[in-house]
Amino acid sequence: MSDQGELFRVTEAKRPTSMSRGAAVGRRAGDSYGVPFQRHSDTSKAAAAALRGSQTLRALVYEAIASSGDRGMTDPEAQAHLGLSGSTQRPRRVRLVELGLVRDSGNRRASEARRLCTVWVAT
Repeated sequence: MSDQGELFRVTEAKRPTSMSRGAAVGRRAGDSYGVPFQRHSDTSKAAAAALRGSQTLRALVYEAIASSGDRGMTDPEAQAHLGLSGSTQRPRRVRLVELGLVRDSGNRRASEARRLCTVWVAT
């Protein structure tokens, strides 16, 4: 039986060359829209174009939570209000918490799935 470890050993010849972030994402003048995108992906480019001129997603999440006042907003409520998926909204809210702009109110509210969710408020 052969040694399969040889198949997975990285040698100098197999090691990929390093690539800068600028080379990895579309940065050509006139088509970057100010938002990074993958040059090889038409959907990535279209998403970047859709975001051009819009506020940052983090700002939109913050404004939604702040506008809810003392009532606050759960993640599912923010997602429904903004029309964002959880994987888009939640990381922005997490960053807002890290920045001290949003905090856990200490309250919980049931989601449509009847699960208790943290109610977030602006600080």
